[in-house]
Amino acid sequence: MGQLQRVTKEQAVKLKEAGFDWECKHIYFLNGHNDSDIMSYNNHNTGKNSWSSPPLALACKFMRDIISIDIEVHKDTPIGKYVYKIISKDRVLWSSSIYPTYEAAQSAGLDVALDFKK
Repeated sequence: MGQLQRVTKEQAVKLKEAGFDWECKHIYFLNGHNDSDIMSYNNHNTGKNSWSSPPLALACKFMRDIISIDIEVHKDTPIGKYVYKIISKDRVLWSSSIYPTYEAAQSAGLDVALDFKK
């Protein structure tokens, strides 16, 4: 079983600005180092020079449950690629082009949702 893809450092910074304070296993540091060996779950957003690095799925759950912006990823069956929609209060905010993997579409959707949140 593969590991879940984590958010990028840029996404982690924006999530912290959006109020993300959920416990997760990974962390980014100011110097760009990312610690993948932390073995305990914690809210790493309490420090000034660190950012929690949750899996994309957890970041999207935070956006849906706390910020009320839903990121949906769908497989375009005829071509086997993925698309996403950003939904807030029952309206589509932005629809994407085509992405080669589910995670790529999810990450692109998170970028749009975090920018929309501003």
